[in-house]
Amino acid sequence: MKLEQKAILDAINIVVRNRFKELCFNYYIDGLIVGVNSDGTYNVKSSNNIFNNIRARTGLNLQEGDAVQVMIKNGEFTNKFIDDKL
Repeated sequence: MKLEQKAILDAINIVVRNRFKELCFNYYIDGLIVGVNSDGTYNVKSSNNIFNNIRARTGLNLQEGDAVQVMIKNGEFTNKFIDDKL
């Protein structure tokens, strides 16, 4: 491979890697219900942290001790909800 071709490929790799850092993806964290609140939200423990007042997807009936998956929408942690019971 010529030196110019390698330089172009290296530049493309840098651009692509930087672009991926800017993208937002949905992802899940696993947790455990540690509290049921009177307003219909839940407190969830995950990785030794407790997250309070998380709403659940419509139709989910959860109790303390249930294992759940919390969806983080578009990588924005303030945009989270309980999506599924494990």
